[in-house]
Amino acid sequence: DESGASREKPIVAGVRSTKWVDFHTGKDIAPVQKCHLNAGVFDTRQAEQQAAYIFDTHERVDRWVKNERLGFVIPYRREGIQRRYFPDFIVELGDGEKLIIETKGRHAPDVEIKAIAARRWCAAVNNDRRYGRWTYYLVWEASMINSVLREHKWVKKPEGATA
Repeated sequence: DESGASREKPIVAGVRSTKWVDFHTGKDIAPVQKCHLNAGVFDTRQAEQQAAYIFDTHERVDRWVKNERLGFVIPYRREGIQRRYFPDFIVELGDGEKLIIETKGRHAPDVEIKAIAARRWCAAVNNDRRYGRWTYYLVWEASMINSVLREHKWVKKPEGATA
């Protein structure tokens, strides 16, 4: 628009709930406290478990969920091919803001492209205003999550916003 703000609309594949998540897994599970699900299922041996512990014990976190079979996907393109990105975690803070947190222990080919797509998705969903406020973080080690949670600033809702 004239102000330079993006008018891009988010791709939201329906609003889903963790209420209906039910699956069997061969992966190890771990006990969790603030998670929407009754157990944590992790793809790594250490980083995601450390992240879950931080989410469970951090005072700013109201609830969180590992994006395992939830269907939360961010579309992106690489080399002209449509792809789907499933970020690691969705975290809801006590003030209602939602954080998408991706944990990475090493660099992979799509990391930066996925991060750009996720930030674009957050900007579009924030402009839409129906789904609350979202922010994306890429962290290279679980210890960075404490800093993200401590230093993340709530951006005041615009006048008249309901979400």
